[in-house]
Amino acid sequence: MNFISHGIINFALGIVVGLNRLEILFFVLGAMIIDLDHPVYMMVAEKIYLPKKMWAWHCRENAKHVPHPFFLHLIEIILVLCVVGYFVNWLAFLFFVGMLVHWVIDMAVHRIYHGDFSSLKYYSLTGYLFFRK
Repeated sequence: MNFISHGIINFALGIVVGLNRLEILFFVLGAMIIDLDHPVYMMVAEKIYLPKKMWAWHCRENAKHVPHPFFLHLIEIILVLCVVGYFVNWLAFLFFVGMLVHWVIDMAVHRIYHGDFSSLKYYSLTGYLFFRK
């Protein structure tokens, strides 16, 4: 699912659960900023630095629905951030819950396209360390 779709879904969910404007903003930002790890991955792992080439790589990989180990998409990190956010600041908590909703949507989309949760190993640090081939 793309960047804008995640934002729209979180925006609608924020309205449904009764968040105010500022809360919705943080909730949506969490769902969108999580994807900043994609260009970082492209620069570090794929050695792609030009935005045009990054976009071409992203489109090619997205069309194939190939998961990659994006560090902000690791469920352990997201859950720790949610717990910390809960005790530190309500808006930080909503931001990290927005990331969690993004993660759940990514898992659902993968399940729809592949019929299983095989990509879970890329969205979980423990899965990546213990179950990768």
